[in-house]
Amino acid sequence: MKRVIIMLSIAGILFPSLGTAGYQGAAWSDDYEVNSPIVTTDGAQYDLVVTEDGEEGAFLAWVDMRDGNPDIYAQRVDKDGESRWTTNGVPVATTAEDETSPKLVADGNGGVYVVWESTARDGNVVAQHLSASGEKLWQSSNVGVAAGTCLQDRPYVWADGTGGVVIAYRKGRRISGACTGVYQVGYARYTAGGEKRWRRKIFRPGTVGVTTLANDGPVLLVRAKSARRANMYRIYNSGQRSLLCRITIAVGSTFGEAKVIQELPRAKAVFEVNQPNGDVQIRLKGRESRFPAAGVTVTRGEYDHSRPRVTSVDDDLYGTLVTFLEHKGGVTELHAQQVIGRRRPLPTNGIRVGTGSEDERDHVMVRHGNGAFVVWVDEKDSSKGDLYAGFVNGDRNMDDWTEMPVSVRSGTQAYPQLVLSTRLNDTGVIVFWTDGTGSDRDIYAQRINADGELPSGSV
Repeated sequence: MKRVIIMLSIAGILFPSLGTAGYQGAAWSDDYEVNSPIVTTDGAQYDLVVTEDGEEGAFLAWVDMRDGNPDIYAQRVDKDGESRWTTNGVPVATTAEDETSPKLVADGNGGVYVVWESTARDGNVVAQHLSASGEKLWQSSNVGVAAGTCLQDRPYVWADGTGGVVIAYRKGRRISGACTGVYQVGYARYTAGGEKRWRRKIFRPGTVGVTTLANDGPVLLVRAKSARRANMYRIYNSGQRSLLCRITIAVGSTFGEAKVIQELPRAKAVFEVNQPNGDVQIRLKGRESRFPAAGVTVTRGEYDHSRPRVTSVDDDLYGTLVTFLEHKGGVTELHAQQVIGRRRPLPTNGIRVGTGSEDERDHVMVRHGNGAFVVWVDEKDSSKGDLYAGFVNGDRNMDDWTEMPVSVRSGTQAYPQLVLSTRLNDTGVIVFWTDGTGSDRDIYAQRINADGELPSGSV
């Protein structure tokens, strides 16, 4: 089996060891045609989200159709691949309403906060606090964070550093007694016991059409539309209620998908720009003055680029790693690029991460050392999508890179999610995804060791 190391290297620079212990997981599969089942009950499971649990495992939440209605369920998986809570997950919200779009954040004390949307009253944001053992710590009927006659949706969540939680959401505005389709961004803080401490708005009531596009902890990327500033976006530190930087693009251009990372007191955003001529570029913008108003152009040329993902490794030496999709000749390829300061990235449009001739998509990455683990869906078998993985190193020469399979089960594998996991000095990743092998979509997982291999002899 070939294993992936994707390198962008600076000659003579040694990067931190990823560990070579070759962790033997108790429950992890050592076969990428089998993998480890997490949820295999009736009905489809989708909208999967994961977060680290603070003990090298992960919390999961998802939308579950086992009872014929969209409900929210959760699970905890430890570093050995064992499910710690009830088989197939604990019910978080099972009302007659549609419960969708879950978000997660660990509370720092072994538990987790879960936030989601509900169709009650045309749209609410609801939350619950689960203990380390999966028990509800707030009222059993859950806590309504945002409720009203106008739509409340698109929740984001982060820990407040004292055991509590802050929840941001899009809040419909009511003007002259009617819902207008114009939105604000509100956010509220709750204690670990479920007591509301405050509720705020990010911008003054006179600001028109504020929408949150992405977050990383308390750092929000927001759009604030107005007649004068239709193309103005802002990176905002909601914890300190302060503006970190503005992003302004040319008239006639529009923003597409975006991601943001916090590096407080700084922050960076990577985003699509749809240009007037129809081309789509990827750009990067940070708080520092070295970034131009419209950001550094990460991609250029005749091909369109989309779905950017971003992580910083070392701003002085390795800068920022960006992965994205390049649409070339009817095929979608996964690329990686490095940006140091505001320098023009080299090579143009980065390096290829995958090696196949079919479409690559649904990529995710997580930082480790001066690089990042990357996982994506690859259609090498054109009848479906499989999962593949690689490690992008934040150096500058592409010396050696291949790839390795994570899951090639008989059905389509989709929507991977990642968490770092260290065991016996081996810092690898745990990959979670939805599996389409059966009649419904289930949830599976796989650990990848730091040396790029699956745990051996573990099943």
